[in-house]
Order: sequence, then structure tokens, then C-alpha cells
Amino acid sequence: MGNLTLKTLLAFTLSLPLTHSQETELASDILYEVAVTSPFVYMDKPVTIGAEEVEIARRLAIRLSVKAYVFDVSFEKAFQTNVTKRGIRCLRQEKIPRPAFEVIA
Repeated sequence: MGNLTLKTLLAFTLSLPLTHSQETELASDILYEVAVTSPFVYMDKPVTIGAEEVEIARRLAIRLSVKAYVFDVSFEKAFQTNVTKRGIRCLRQEKIPRPAFEVIA
């Protein structure tokens, strides 16, 4: 029988300019902690956080990517939902800026 683990990727976008690079490090640390404490993560495989500069609505931003494995493919969406909700809440608590988009009517 094959391996039932599945690698998942989640992206979180932070606004620039950040007040200093420590906010990016803090956000990375927060998202790592959120991912490794999810009840759906498979801890026998690595959890990594990547960062890249991206353009959103003609503005620069930082995109942090959370890469982790779930212990069964049936838990992929549960993991994504769990990490996304908790990650957003933790970033807000630390007042880490995220992009705001204007709705043009």
C-alpha cells in the first residue's frame, strides 16, 4: 500500500513596508508554530516556511509559504482551514500588517 501522507502548501501575504525585518521573522515563527501545533500535521516530515517578495495590486508584499505534510490525504482541507484561521488570528494579535484591498464599484 502507498504512503497516505500529503504535502500541503499555504500562502500568507504580509504588507510592505514592514516596520523592520523582525516582523517577517516574527510572522515566520508564528506560522511555523501554528503549523506544527495543528492536530492534522504529520510531524515525521519537515515543516518549512519560505518567503518571497511579490507584487499585489502594483504594490510589493511578502508572501510566506507554509509547507507541511498531513498524516492522511483526507485531512488536507481540515489542515488548511485550521492553519489559515489560526494563522490569521495570530498575525492580527501581533499587529503584523496584511494587504487591504479596495473594492472599486
